Amino acid sequence: MRLSAAAKARSRAEGGPIPDGGDRLLLAYLVMEGPRRVTDLAAMTYLDVSTVSRQIASLVQRGLVERRPDPNDGRGTLLAVTDAGEQAFEVYRSRRQAELDRVTRDWSADERRTFVHLLARFNDDLEREQAPARDAMPGAPEGPTA
Repeated sequence: MRLSAAAKARSRAEGGPIPDGGDRLLLAYLVMEGPRRVTDLAAMTYLDVSTVSRQIASLVQRGLVERRPDPNDGRGTLLAVTDAGEQAFEVYRSRRQAELDRVTRDWSADERRTFVHLLARFNDDLEREQAPARDAMPGAPEGPTA
């Protein structure tokens, strides 16, 4: 998508704290859902555990995520967002919102409502279309993840 490519280019140019879409996705899940295991993140995002582990290693290395002992299972490890990770995500979210505001600044209130309605419908239909394949994956969560 052109909007996504433009956002990546702008983030790199501005020294953005989260350069990769996969990193942003995982950081967003941790910001919104709280500490999780790697296996939970893999199931939530329908990604392979090894892929999630590599992306998390990058986030840990940059100080955006930390590993903590799981209080419910002494053998397990939880991943949690650090203060720096929270700040980095808020910077990204603010930039993204400003970009969307610029793109839609000339739209009427009715056009914005229509867009929101159609985008929600598109996401719901896409989720429904992809659900059978995702639900068949081992460890897949129940219900929509959005």
